[in-house]
Amino acid sequence: MAITDYASLQTAMTSWALRSDLTSLYPDFITLGEAKINRRLRIRSMETALSLTTVGGTATVALPTRYVQMKSIYIDADPKVKLQPVTLEQGIALRPSSASGKPRFFATEADNIRFFPTPDAAYSISGIYYASFAGLTSTNTANALLTSSPDLYLASSMYELSKYIRDNDRMSFWAAQREDAFKDIEGQDARDRFSGGVLTIRTDTLNP
Repeated sequence: MAITDYASLQTAMTSWALRSDLTSLYPDFITLGEAKINRRLRIRSMETALSLTTVGGTATVALPTRYVQMKSIYIDADPKVKLQPVTLEQGIALRPSSASGKPRFFATEADNIRFFPTPDAAYSISGIYYASFAGLTSTNTANALLTSSPDLYLASSMYELSKYIRDNDRMSFWAAQREDAFKDIEGQDARDRFSGGVLTIRTDTLNP
């Protein structure tokens, strides 16, 4: 049976587990598997356009839904100004909290992006961030990763099941299957990104 959605993934888990007494825990195993996937993968299908506007006198803006990591961020003006990542401590040292102006640096703080210095006006901010894959549920029955890589979903979920029943041999097997799937996906993503491309040195303003 093909793994195409939440229900068929759980059916496959029962087949591979050779038991049917853990079905009530399948949602937990799938969620735990997804957590590992979202911590590991940084691939093109996770890239999401960033578009927000700062508020003059306010240092922070809420992070987007399902934010995982920033890839690029810049002030969308002419010329574009790339913002540099710093830690909160570095940002405060570079620009005291009382300073304001056009942002040059950013840091993530809890569920917010904090800009340094504090924006003195409304600035259009654009970029790309990595968003986690929408988790599978009875109402959200599929996502892009399940469609493209059902093997990773199955291996990740079965690893969690094997860990729950403390079966070390099965854990080792599914850990290896999961790692193989990770490497295949990351390798394909790298090939897609760079095949046929010509490397070009670019400046901080995003222009050649």
